[in-house]
Amino acid sequence: MNHVDDENKGVRTRTLLNSTMLEEKLCDNVSSYSISVEKGISSSNFAFPPDEWSTVCVDYYSQYWNLNSEQVERLWELHNNIEKDFPMKRYPFQCAPSMLIRFLLFYNFHVKKTEHELRKVMAWRELHQVDCLLETYQPPQLILNKYVGAVLEENDRVGDPVFISRTGCTDTPAFLDMFGSDEFYRYEIFKRESAIRGEWIKEWEIKAKRPIRQIIIIDDFQGLSRRMLASNVLSFFSKVMRMDQECYPNCCKKIIVIRAPFIFRAAWSLMKRVFEPSVVEKMEFCGSDYLKTLEKHMELHILPTCFYPEGRGRAVEGFPISFEGGRLSDEEKGFNLKRDLKDID
Repeated sequence: MNHVDDENKGVRTRTLLNSTMLEEKLCDNVSSYSISVEKGISSSNFAFPPDEWSTVCVDYYSQYWNLNSEQVERLWELHNNIEKDFPMKRYPFQCAPSMLIRFLLFYNFHVKKTEHELRKVMAWRELHQVDCLLETYQPPQLILNKYVGAVLEENDRVGDPVFISRTGCTDTPAFLDMFGSDEFYRYEIFKRESAIRGEWIKEWEIKAKRPIRQIIIIDDFQGLSRRMLASNVLSFFSKVMRMDQECYPNCCKKIIVIRAPFIFRAAWSLMKRVFEPSVVEKMEFCGSDYLKTLEKHMELHILPTCFYPEGRGRAVEGFPISFEGGRLSDEEKGFNLKRDLKDID
């Protein structure tokens, strides 16, 4: 039984298109896209009219994702199967061609399986009110200050966004004790929604003159301790990792794990079973020479100083600006307790 059941009871990015006609269509509509953004149309409608299921839009996305003719037919089949229950006007993000393509790729273009899993995800989003989370949820300030997770201002070598995470120096045990797993889980959803449909994407897509396809993730495990191997922490991580795969499939193209200490082996032996083989294939593990690996994928100066002393990396607007993380002090824990007691009074 997978994560959504419990709750509900590849190709590198290319900036040039294969079709000259679609390239011209894309460029011609950049200005109209800017106007659309100002009018509040979803950023997923990049460079096209609001009807993303028009022929020209589907042709564009199909070529952008390098789909063959059979895969395009299955994309249309999936769209037709769910359109009645999940119309684009109500679900502009989750039912857009780019998202359906991600799901189809994850389930090897098996339409019935993809539809089944997608319907469960839609129920999950409804249960957690995910579609309005960016507008209605205000994360606790302490989490924003101490939990590292942000998209960088500059991109990797092929022009894709870079997301920085520092699991090793995030005091997950303390956060779970202070806020509870439900609140922390809600923030994990918020963080992912910010990464794939936050306000920053509008500016990024206008500048890049293309939609975002996938991101690269760097996760730093320096500072990992035995506290992170507690049963409640591992259980929480398992829940979040299953959510990543089932609710946000194919949003990342590569996961680079850096500075993992020896204890990480014990954690990985317990956590590896949670990941699908296709996700494990995207992972690369680096030791002390991690900069050599990162340099293959990006200019080192785009990184924050905690990774590269001469780096000048900063988070895009809308994400926490600190990359330091660290264990919570007694003062921070006490301040949060006083605030909670005051709220109760």
